[in-house]
Amino acid sequence: MNIKDLLQRLSGISTPIGGLNWTPSADERQVVYKLVQQLADRRLIWPSHGHFHFEEAIRSLGTMREHVTEALGVLQPEAQSRKLLEEMRLAMQLFQGFLEEQYQYPAGKHRLTQAPLKPGVLEAWEAMRKVVGERLITLSRNHTIALPGALEYTIAIPRPSAEG
Repeated sequence: MNIKDLLQRLSGISTPIGGLNWTPSADERQVVYKLVQQLADRRLIWPSHGHFHFEEAIRSLGTMREHVTEALGVLQPEAQSRKLLEEMRLAMQLFQGFLEEQYQYPAGKHRLTQAPLKPGVLEAWEAMRKVVGERLITLSRNHTIALPGALEYTIAIPRPSAEG
């Protein structure tokens, strides 16, 4: 980025402590908009997901991670959104790894589509959903992008526990 582009994106300086207001580039906003639209449709971040099918969850997490990785590949290294996207991707990676450890089957054995929930799955799911959801809200606010439907509201709702 050249100095002219940098100066055009500065929208103010506050004093006495100092500080800068930053206007994201149009390209960054477009990348974030596309990602918000892609992730908003993923049922894993909604609290009313329904039954937990671990194989589908692992596939969905892979798709979500691909979307985030694609966005990271397009963003400039100094893009303000990078840290949030990296945190989202890490939360997805950790949850996917956790699921893969919990639901291992010997080679050649049939894998059940819906297996009983193992201890910690709902808690790990909620932790991932919270990180991804909060980052989506922050990204949408930073870039003045409306979240589809009632997603911002539903992100704040914790998933029901296994007991209730």
